[in-house]
Amino acid sequence: MTARAPAAATTRVMLALSALHMLAFIDRTVLAGVLPLVRENVAMDDAEAGWLIGTAFAIPYAATALAVAALMRGRRASVRWLVVGVLLWTTAAIGSAAAPSVGMLSLARALLGVGQGLFVPLAVAWLIDHAGDRRAAALATFASGATIGRSVALLLVGGLLWLLAITLSQTNIAHWRWLLALTAIPNLLILPALRPAPGHAAPVPPEISEAGASVRALGALFAVAIAPLILAQAAGGWMPTLFVRQAAITPAHAAALLGGVTLATGWVGQAWCGWLLARRPTLVPHLVTLVLLALAATLLPLAILSQVRTLAAMVACVALVNVLLGVSAFAGLFAVQAMIPPAARASVNGVYFALVTLVAVGTGPLFAGILAQGGWPIAVALLGTGGVATLACAAAALAGRARPHPAQAAAA
Repeated sequence: MTARAPAAATTRVMLALSALHMLAFIDRTVLAGVLPLVRENVAMDDAEAGWLIGTAFAIPYAATALAVAALMRGRRASVRWLVVGVLLWTTAAIGSAAAPSVGMLSLARALLGVGQGLFVPLAVAWLIDHAGDRRAAALATFASGATIGRSVALLLVGGLLWLLAITLSQTNIAHWRWLLALTAIPNLLILPALRPAPGHAAPVPPEISEAGASVRALGALFAVAIAPLILAQAAGGWMPTLFVRQAAITPAHAAALLGGVTLATGWVGQAWCGWLLARRPTLVPHLVTLVLLALAATLLPLAILSQVRTLAAMVACVALVNVLLGVSAFAGLFAVQAMIPPAARASVNGVYFALVTLVAVGTGPLFAGILAQGGWPIAVALLGTGGVATLACAAAALAGRARPHPAQAAAA
């Protein structure tokens, strides 16, 4: 096999993982978009609806990521496990389409969490292990898939439901069931691209295997990296409601508008940061500072957003928040990967992504909601959430003095 063949195989797997990451976020998000239609066929109250959208997925995801941490200790990420994860969540997505009750939907969402909790930590570990000097670009492309997937999910709901209404007008099967099944099919089409070529792993400098991080430093870096994700989850959860109330537009208009804005701008910060780190790897030891500066910078457009009422100004503020949060979130993710020695990467990533799900998903929207419940406008509540996240990020950075190990920074 020529030298080009392993490189081509690595590129193929890298692109497949990024595409699957995007599809993962479509599959986990699309249920929220069709929920009003689901409730016409499956009886549930608001609490059960909230359970299905968030908790039923998040707890199994975090539990699986922690199981990955235990099982993969001292082992490198394997493509075979990635395939298992994709098959599990695809089965769950198709099962959601056929579920007749809240209980069965809960089981499907749980299996979706298991499959994606297996896939995401190991996919990141595989990319860092195998991408060589393309680590930053590969991870930026992969991370962008999450933002694009959330945006596409919102746009797909409207487009596919309209198409299904035309093509399947005579069917007795609810259109939302067809939609959930159709969005799962691309997973299976991309799966064959995960076939790796033998001998395609990028060499790892011997000293990197010995480079490690103290528990305190790693914990502080986790806190730094999760801080922007708390604000991102809060903004993603509350922006549609903010636009409905502040701009006086319909929920459908708000969802379509925000989906388009996020699709256009949500990946820009991640892509720019990945390009910058690929060009200037000497910046890796300073990533914590970049996380904090970009996160603090989001407070300005959030403050402006709390004062403006015109739709164009609000969209401009959201676009800038998306870009800055992309920079901050990606810098944090790459800093975590740069600190972890290869032998522990798959295991530590399991812990990291479990914490991301439990802390960011679990506290961001909730904290902003508590502030809004206390009488604050939603834009001010998001500004308050951003302020708290920035302070927490700064405290963690100071407490841990966390930065990637110099040898790991060189490898990244």
